Amino acid sequence: MSLSTDKNNITIRLATSADIPSIPAIESSASTLFKSIPALSFIASDPPLTIQDLEEFLPSGHLWVATYEDPDSRSAPVAFLAAKPTQTSNADSGKMGSKHLYIAECSVHSSYQRRGIARKLIGLVEEYARENKFDGLTLITFLDLPWNGGFYQNLGFVETDAEQLGEDYVAILEGESQKWKDLATWRRGAMLKKF
Repeated sequence: MSLSTDKNNITIRLATSADIPSIPAIESSASTLFKSIPALSFIASDPPLTIQDLEEFLPSGHLWVATYEDPDSRSAPVAFLAAKPTQTSNADSGKMGSKHLYIAECSVHSSYQRRGIARKLIGLVEEYARENKFDGLTLITFLDLPWNGGFYQNLGFVETDAEQLGEDYVAILEGESQKWKDLATWRRGAMLKKF
């Protein structure tokens, strides 16, 4: 499954092991946007996903890249989206609940931002999730930043209580609050796009 846009010479496809070494630099470049907010500028120096972390997404087929076809016919990744399946559980009944595809990271290199690439990546992943009978897409983000929460809200995501999504989401948010103690008034939270 791939999606091409002639306008920007961008192709979205499943990542291969050859793509992995270039992905951390994409995430690092994308995070420089946080330097525009002094209270969050420290996030720009937060380490990206490691090569080992990224390789764990390959077997499941839940790592996509957007590549740019340059005039020399070389294909270089400029964006990526890593996701993993999650399932809510009902603590009272012990039954499994909704099956979601959790977007662990979606980043576009700073040189390619504001071209609709993230929107196209998420659209393709949503199509994949629907075809594979997921109940929705989930993610954790800065809820009040226009390029985070505002962007995802425009794509149909809504703020959701992490506890409703499951222990994994609560653990991620608790881990972040320990690691990023200086978030000031910037809220982190879970979002859900239900199908």
